[in-house]
Amino acid sequence: MARRTLAGWLRTAKRDDAHYDEAVKLFVSIKTAMEEKARAARDSRQLRIAYDAAHAAWSAEKERLRLWKERAVVFGGPGDDTATALTRATDGGIVLAGALHVRKTQDDKPVNAVLPWITAFNATGKRLWHRPLGSASDAGSLRSVVTLADRGYLFGGAQKGFQIAAVTDRLGNMVGNDDGDPWIIAFAPVAAGEGGIARVLKDGTIVALGAENIGKTGEDGKPSARLPVIVRLSPKGKLLGKTVLTRGGAARWYDIKDALVLDNGDIVVAGEARRDDADAASAEGYVLRVTPTGKEIWGRMIPPSQGQGQRQGVSVTALTQVDGALIAAGSEGRALTYFRLSLDGQLA
Repeated sequence: MARRTLAGWLRTAKRDDAHYDEAVKLFVSIKTAMEEKARAARDSRQLRIAYDAAHAAWSAEKERLRLWKERAVVFGGPGDDTATALTRATDGGIVLAGALHVRKTQDDKPVNAVLPWITAFNATGKRLWHRPLGSASDAGSLRSVVTLADRGYLFGGAQKGFQIAAVTDRLGNMVGNDDGDPWIIAFAPVAAGEGGIARVLKDGTIVALGAENIGKTGEDGKPSARLPVIVRLSPKGKLLGKTVLTRGGAARWYDIKDALVLDNGDIVVAGEARRDDADAASAEGYVLRVTPTGKEIWGRMIPPSQGQGQRQGVSVTALTQVDGALIAAGSEGRALTYFRLSLDGQLA
């Protein structure tokens, strides 16, 4: 059809079909140029739409950051303070947990201690409230915080020399258990200067994780081992069970640094393990996957890298799940390290 139309035009122009190929090339080049121009116009419009959307998002983020900077609050006590964990609140803000050095007078008695502390901010960075967990004389620190959608927050940490799990309302106030006592569980003495970590399963069961000294103390007053421990609690704080992970191998001194609950309810635990508690260079990182009742599915030790000369200890301090795999981060000596594990424990 196009050939007949073009041939007819050539005859009207008093040219014969011999010029057909030349005319086709000219026709195609003009049509191609017009199509490219139209496509460029469409691309330009799409780019402009994308630019306008990106600029609007940037402007909104810039305004949000401006508000955060205006409302930035420096707070703390007379000594060293730490922020250890945070979570997203149900209203879009954040709740920050850690420890604060406090020096004050309470009931005519001086208080000079590091206390477990909670601070809440709204979505624009304005501080809403700021208070200790429990009494202002209960020394300790917090290591983890999880939002409980139906009531408040779950914390893990240490208080008065014990590893704890505790629940507060949305304003950070202690709530009561079924017996009317404050919802706070001390599940093991603090073994190595750090507190416990608390997580919640989909069915509402709470798991508190830490490390516990095991065995009789020797002549030097030290226990024979320190092993990971998992305590299961009902949503109201009733003890459901306790499991000590009796790990084999040379390492006998374990510290838990982080824990992650998988979609199926299994728990991945990470930290460091030492052959000698006093020898930081003997530390190896470890990652364990266990069932909610504490039965081990697999365990993976992360030794120091080869060829570094002097041996440096490894510690795994943070876990997350990405694209069906585990990402773990930590340290080796003074360097940062991270690696990827499959959900069946294979090191990628």
